[in-house]
Amino acid sequence: MLGLVSVAAAQSLTVTGSVTDPEGYPLEGATVLVKGTATGTVTNAEGRFEFNVPANSILVASYLGYLSQEKPVGGEHTLNCLCCCAGGTVMDILFDFIKAFFGGSKPPPYDGPFLC
Repeated sequence: MLGLVSVAAAQSLTVTGSVTDPEGYPLEGATVLVKGTATGTVTNAEGRFEFNVPANSILVASYLGYLSQEKPVGGEHTLNCLCCCAGGTVMDILFDFIKAFFGGSKPPPYDGPFLC
């Protein structure tokens, strides 16, 4: 007896792209994940990434201090993601972090030189 078996393989695509800030500068070390999974990659020094993803998945690009962005893959092979600032300056973000974890109020603005 001869049987016919049909197995539907999930389509996957090799997706390439880049992650940049609002000024167009590449974000090295940004994380690009398939939404809802641990499958992903990290951008290189030029902000570029490449990896295999299931067709019709959604990619999530994230970077510290920036809002994450979701992009549907669809049938696209190239996706460019723009990560936007989380709001305010780096100092605002730092003070919000300190306030959230240690309590207290935000200090007044500092107009002098920033010393490291």
